[in-house]
Amino acid sequence: MKLRNKIVLSTSAIILAIGLTMAVALSQIVEKALDKEMENKGLSLIKVAAEDIANPLLDGEILTVQRMLEAIVATGGGIEYAFVTPAPGSQIIHTFPGVFPPGLAGVNPVTAPQSYAAKVIQTSRGPIRDIGIRIVDGLDSELHIGFSQSDIFLSLRNMMRTVFGVTMAGLLFGVLAAVFISSRVTLPLGRLAEHVSRMGEGELTEIKWSKGRDEISDLAACFNRMTRQLSDTIRHICASEENYRLLIEAASDAGEGIVLLDVGGEDVAGGKICYANDEYARITGYSREELLGMPFSRILHPGDNITWVGNLWQDGRLDPDQPRRFETAIITKRGEKSIWKPAWGPPHFRVARLLSVSTAT
Repeated sequence: MKLRNKIVLSTSAIILAIGLTMAVALSQIVEKALDKEMENKGLSLIKVAAEDIANPLLDGEILTVQRMLEAIVATGGGIEYAFVTPAPGSQIIHTFPGVFPPGLAGVNPVTAPQSYAAKVIQTSRGPIRDIGIRIVDGLDSELHIGFSQSDIFLSLRNMMRTVFGVTMAGLLFGVLAAVFISSRVTLPLGRLAEHVSRMGEGELTEIKWSKGRDEISDLAACFNRMTRQLSDTIRHICASEENYRLLIEAASDAGEGIVLLDVGGEDVAGGKICYANDEYARITGYSREELLGMPFSRILHPGDNITWVGNLWQDGRLDPDQPRRFETAIITKRGEKSIWKPAWGPPHFRVARLLSVSTAT
């Protein structure tokens, strides 16, 4: 996945997570606040209503109590019902049309030492907050008023729609901002990546970049410095290779054989020939193509001679002061034994350079 898409997706995910977290947190906070406010308002209303109903209830004026309950419900404000539970043996006075719902009177009883009781109950009309209070101390009679919770749910739905709208607007703004920011970041990085790819293909040109103080400008400056250093290094290498080629050609013209050995391990006799000039091919009787990749031990005379050359290599590798010229025997392609007087050439490590100075049968 491209960096731009990662930035856009990450930004969108963060905004959505923040929006959902805010929605859940606000819904809980608002729901608790509305519940508390409704309970307080309901408690204030039911206390006033209980004081008004107390005298008619004590005088047995049932019709007056009924009308007062109906007037309470008629005031609106989400009041669904009101009822009074008189002393045992008396009828329940209520505002329900027809029969009083069975069991409702005992759902939210006011028990001592509480002065009131509040409870949300589930009904066919939805959740209703039932608030009950004793009308007169010493009288086993309670006034209950049911307040619909639909206003709370409506407020919560409106709030959630608002939060959702704000979240979507923030998401849109965040995506646009992420696209803008990512383009400011990824486009320069894309130019740098393309330039580095061309560098890998051998095009060592400096990238044209406006000077800035950000990290991408610093990175571009580093790439340009690296390009200049690589160009200088390659020029030096090419010059060294040209000088070395001229040296080898001159040595070959002077009758000096040169062979390069790849000695990746510790044993020079086990090394393989990676280069040989024409003079060295003439000395050994092999063609240059035949010599390439040939083990050096195939050239050396068998027996203690191979071990002796290996020891010389070890001593010379560990002690630069050791003599670099010695005399040994080699076997030519024709099977003839020749005395070879080679000299070690620098460096002494990964590649051993043996310069054949003379041969004698």
